[in-house]
Amino acid sequence: MTDLEDARGIVKSGDYELMNMLYDDVPDALSQLIRTAFIPKLG
Repeated sequence: MTDLEDARGIVKSGDYELMNMLYDDVPDALSQLIRTAFIPKLG
């Protein structure tokens, strides 16, 4: 996947047409964004 920050910005802007053009597997791209949103506890 290209830069996650770019993908995150596209999702935040609501430009889903661009998301579909840039990513072959949109559900996978969204899954990667969600996965990186989780921050584990220290320790």
